[in-house]
Amino acid sequence: MQVGDGRAREVGERGDGDDETVTWWGLVIKGCHATRNGLTNEIADHTDLTPSWFDILIRSGG
Repeated sequence: MQVGDGRAREVGERGDGDDETVTWWGLVIKGCHATRNGLTNEIADHTDLTPSWFDILIRSGG
């Protein structure tokens, strides 16, 4: 892998920004999970469909 200054970096060698990148991806994943849970709860509150059946309905275009 090339580093910004052109020198090669060994596999497994961590750069300065790796921890920050992992932190940001963790936040993205948590946000996606929270959004999915919120939508699932809304579906359950407003319909008689379980989330899996609602997903099938949406995918089938019904």
